[in-house]
Amino acid sequence: MNKKLSEWTIDEMESLYMQLGSFRKCAKELCCDPKTFRKYYYSKKNEINNHDADMLCNDMNNTLNNILKPITNNSITPDLDTAIQTIQNAGWFVTKKPLQRNYTFDLDIEPTETNIYKVGIISDTHLGSKYQQMESLWKFYEKCEREGITTIFHAGDLSDGVNMYNGQQFEIFLHGERAQAQYIIENYPKIDGITTEMIGGNHDESFYKRYGSDICYDVSIQRPDMKYKGFYLANFNIGNINICIHHGDGGVAYARSYKPQKLALSKIENKDTPTPNILAIGHYHATCILPDYVGIYTIQMPAFQSSTPSYMGRKGLNPDIGGIILEFEESEGKLVSTKTQYVNYRTVENDY
Repeated sequence: MNKKLSEWTIDEMESLYMQLGSFRKCAKELCCDPKTFRKYYYSKKNEINNHDADMLCNDMNNTLNNILKPITNNSITPDLDTAIQTIQNAGWFVTKKPLQRNYTFDLDIEPTETNIYKVGIISDTHLGSKYQQMESLWKFYEKCEREGITTIFHAGDLSDGVNMYNGQQFEIFLHGERAQAQYIIENYPKIDGITTEMIGGNHDESFYKRYGSDICYDVSIQRPDMKYKGFYLANFNIGNINICIHHGDGGVAYARSYKPQKLALSKIENKDTPTPNILAIGHYHATCILPDYVGIYTIQMPAFQSSTPSYMGRKGLNPDIGGIILEFEESEGKLVSTKTQYVNYRTVENDY
């Protein structure tokens, strides 16, 4: 053999190894030390592995750029199944980023008078459902505009999601995250001077569970007036007052006040976050206002979705449709007075 060991390719070295069966015999054939042969063999093997890894990373980047490209003006994030399968086929594990929740935000809201603030609160719009109440939702936003409100809180379930209960597929008119998000981007109320501070609910989370995608985040990228603050729970400081927006869990209790009482008590018992002055709870579609329960002004929110036959209708539930306008006065971090305006609407059929 006249060729230098450094000139051998990894394929040639592996072929020789397969013929002779050991590094020692390969080294003897090439008239070199076995340690030297082994060193060159693994060196060239690592070069190939690193090259393959670089190629794989480039392929993955190209795949992600093509499949998971940022939302454009005309489309939003597509179905992630193809991207996830491609990455897994390449030998990688895919895990979901944990959803953001329970953060605190400072809001700069101008008081209507000295230390008096006014905000709107809504929940459970379930857009994409055949039973959504888009006309009433627009009316509520327009009323807030007339009253000089600049901030509206959304307590979760912006979208109707997927696979939430048997028969839901027949009660939505938009199927999949892309269709529902694009509809929300184009049709959710947009009024100059009003921002929506929103959290995600369990229906919104259904896309995360199925695809790993966050519909509230996707919408917020295209709608700067809709500020996404995480899932299920967020806290807001307005002046010296803390407002907690919370999306609940489970069904409506026999007594409407039971769930808001339990949640208010949990805020007292939780030492990790400050006790809120005001607690607004989404998810239950049933209005209940507790003015001063354990020192917290608690509101269980109505919704903007009428009764769905396969779930609410089957359970005999009749949701309240509407929103809340809340005016409050604070002094030294305490609520001095509150004025709650419950804005109720009648069901509009086929409002989609």
